[in-house]
Amino acid sequence: CGRSLSDLVANLIAKRQEVDIPPIIPILREYQLFAIKCVCGHENRGEFPEHIKAPMQLGLNIKSLISYLTGRHWMPYERVTIMAKDLFNCKISQGSIDNILESFYQNGKGLHTQIRDGIKLQSWAGSDETGTRVEGKRWWQWVWQNFLGSYYVIHDSRGYQVIKSAFGKDYQGRLVHDCLSAQNKTVAQKGHQLCHEHLKRDLEFVIEAEGSKWGYMVKRLLIRSEKARDIIWQKEFDPRLRERVIGDYYRQLSILLSFDTSAIETHKLWKRLMKHHDKVLFFMNSPDMPYHNNSSE
Repeated sequence: CGRSLSDLVANLIAKRQEVDIPPIIPILREYQLFAIKCVCGHENRGEFPEHIKAPMQLGLNIKSLISYLTGRHWMPYERVTIMAKDLFNCKISQGSIDNILESFYQNGKGLHTQIRDGIKLQSWAGSDETGTRVEGKRWWQWVWQNFLGSYYVIHDSRGYQVIKSAFGKDYQGRLVHDCLSAQNKTVAQKGHQLCHEHLKRDLEFVIEAEGSKWGYMVKRLLIRSEKARDIIWQKEFDPRLRERVIGDYYRQLSILLSFDTSAIETHKLWKRLMKHHDKVLFFMNSPDMPYHNNSSE
């Protein structure tokens, strides 16, 4: 109608929002150093901030972003240089990226030690190693982990010397792992537990390949022990009955291990379990120790 609305009250009837980021524009800061000479002849000079080391250098935010893209998202150096140029108009060489990551690694060494030592203070830890490629060659990535953290080491060896140098020989807790000989040698004062998932895969193989009844019975025993452990460590469960149940499972395992077989693959697995029988049901003695190593995998 053309009348003024300035004296009327508007009612809010809807909202819409948009989230955006501003254009990424690099900020160039210049630090200038001045000198002044006193009438006595002494020259007084200023100082650059401690972190300014070169005539031109990258700032901490850029370095952190590069570390995040390469370390967290596994982006190749070349793609990071392209992203830096396209997104925030900053030319970075692949050599600079390598230097940035090396400096972050050196600065983080103290944190690495804290992670490892924190893991070793817990009642149990899981360990594993897996093959990886370094400059076209086969190396091994090791891990020691539990609910507190994960400690990684990469090495060209799969031998026990890596464990000695990286994890040490003073672990006071319990260790969960597969049956690699180096893992079996690891010092774990309170005992070792072999991963049931690895064992069950091996048992399933001899069941299918050789029709092994022994393999079937051992696999059933492992499955039942896993369920039983959750029951016997419930708060109201009688501790004396718990000990008898655990002892009964150990006796059942001993009976199964008393049977040998002429089947080739079954015999190999039987020999392994005979050698490491104390590590098969060890987890039943603890309410929180896992019977598998899936978290390390």
